[in-house]
Amino acid sequence: AYGVYAALRAMDQQQVELILVEAPPTDDAWLGVNDRLRRAAFGSTGIIERFLQT
Repeated sequence: AYGVYAALRAMDQQQVELILVEAPPTDDAWLGVNDRLRRAAFGSTGIIERFLQT
């Protein structure tokens, strides 16, 4: 989880426009990571379509 959070923060600081993440496992050990990714993606519905149209 720490590595995922650190990578997301680093990309945020670099003002990366698009971050694609493969869905992690859904077992209990990954609950925190899945929650964080859901929160980070909030409001990004349709972003891939908009990104591809530019």
